[in-house]
Amino acid sequence: MNKNRNWLVSRIDVAKRTRILSFILISMLTLVMLSACSAKADESEVDPKDVAVDFSTAPQVVHTGEATTLIADVKGLKTLDGASLAFDIRKANWKGLPEVINAELADGKYMIKKTFEEKGEFFIYIHLYQGELHITKKKQLVVE
Repeated sequence: MNKNRNWLVSRIDVAKRTRILSFILISMLTLVMLSACSAKADESEVDPKDVAVDFSTAPQVVHTGEATTLIADVKGLKTLDGASLAFDIRKANWKGLPEVINAELADGKYMIKKTFEEKGEFFIYIHLYQGELHITKKKQLVVE
């Protein structure tokens, strides 16, 4: 009888140990997954209010028929890796589709070459993309 009892006790102990080990492993896996997710969120978290775009042109005064370089200098991102930028060019009071040109990154600034065929006021919407982040800044440009 004592032998049967010991066998039953050892059988219960094995089941208990298995449940405890399973609980510990599941808890550890959950912690690892949560910490990995929160670490990734911290790296990519950028407050759009902290991102600034300095817009300039070369030459400084833009004339019709002359090649102009539009320049966007992005500040406030931890890195420009994986970022892209597009210039969305709209003539004031124009109801048609805008002209959207993807910019090239050179020396830490995004640039495009553009020749304006008309005088007037233009609005340049600068679209910055990085991962799930999309920031739009509106700038004004007068072409003489």
